[in-house]
Amino acid sequence: MKAYLELARPMNVLFGVAGALVGALVAAGPDLPEHAWDLLGGCIVVSSFMTAGNALNDLTDREIDRKNHPDRPLPSGRASTRGAMTLVLLMWAICLGVSLTLPPLAILVALTAAFLMVAYDLGLKRAGFAGNVTISLLGGMLFLFGGAVVDEPLSTLVLFLLAFLATVAREVVKDIEDIRGDTDRDTLPKTMGVPRARAVVTAAVVAAVVLSPVPLLLDLLHPAYAYVVVAADAMFLFSLSALGDPRRASLLLKSSMAVGLTAFIAGGVMT
Repeated sequence: MKAYLELARPMNVLFGVAGALVGALVAAGPDLPEHAWDLLGGCIVVSSFMTAGNALNDLTDREIDRKNHPDRPLPSGRASTRGAMTLVLLMWAICLGVSLTLPPLAILVALTAAFLMVAYDLGLKRAGFAGNVTISLLGGMLFLFGGAVVDEPLSTLVLFLLAFLATVAREVVKDIEDIRGDTDRDTLPKTMGVPRARAVVTAAVVAAVVLSPVPLLLDLLHPAYAYVVVAADAMFLFSLSALGDPRRASLLLKSSMAVGLTAFIAGGVMT
């Protein structure tokens, strides 16, 4: 069971659920309790969707992971291909079934995300930067989905953009880290070279930092957001100094994203 729990990547799932809840909180404000049942359904949809996506990703990457990540459940033999596929199908069934109980806009976002996830695993993953963009769209759509659950997705567009930019940066850094093992993927570091890939990371991080005050300017979040987002911005900028060590840079970016999510939560809760 531990191996299959690793396939789900529970910390990623928790971050995903938190992102959707923040989107709902920003969109609904003090009316959030009125959407309690839809929020519960939304959390189930996000957690099952992300579990299915993570397991499917490991299934399609199991041969590559023998080189890049041999300790993962499938290449190490701690989980079976059949067991992983069963997990994927079960989680997809739960995700799609529960999503049909949600408001129409939430159903649309969920179905679009499902299409992007399948397209990613069946082809876009090996298309390099197009795959990075797809994963980044999915990361940003967590906030849109949260807003759609309470019928107010437009107010979460800024959060979507900030999450998108941060995820683009981390995805490209991960490709730099895995450049030797990515023999069947035309990643940005392979096609454009590592220096240009680093330039893309830098541009995405700087853009995210520059745009980070926008939720305050639009009066979407409480000023408490500012105190935490300053720390997140500092961490994002500091991660650029570690681009020579992509593994360290990836960890720093992941930590920065966690602090950024905390900023969203602080600003949303205090609204």
